[in-house]
Amino acid sequence: MSVKKFKCSKCGCRRAEEVMVNVTESIAIEGVDEDGYVIYGNSSNDGGEIDRYQCLKCGEVVLDEQGRKIASSEHFANFIRKPTNKKRVKK
Repeated sequence: MSVKKFKCSKCGCRRAEEVMVNVTESIAIEGVDEDGYVIYGNSSNDGGEIDRYQCLKCGEVVLDEQGRKIASSEHFANFIRKPTNKKRVKK
């Protein structure tokens, strides 16, 4: 099975991130160390919706061929799988 990877057309980074809004995140607190820093454990998310996909390194927003930001996992997957797309990013 081959895996298609994102490539940012601005900086060349091979990793994208999904940015969500209206999310409730819960993080377990394991304790506090001697210096007063909170030690976090596992986290979980509830609700929310995808706002956009962007380059993990430079933050440029991924746009489709019509210049619209991509805001669903299906749209992102289809966009990345297209052999001719230029993986546009918003400037």
